[in-house]
Amino acid sequence: MDNLTVKDAGVKWGVTGHMVTHYCVAGRIKGATKKRNLWLVPCKC
Repeated sequence: MDNLTVKDAGVKWGVTGHMVTHYCVAGRIKGATKKRNLWLVPCKC
């Protein structure tokens, strides 16, 4: 499965990477996973 970084997802969605991280922590992005200190967002979102 392909994943995006929070920065790339933010560019795709028109929000900041910080907001994408907030969405990940809050559980609002289905399938988002954390690898060490990096959130990975599924491309299908």
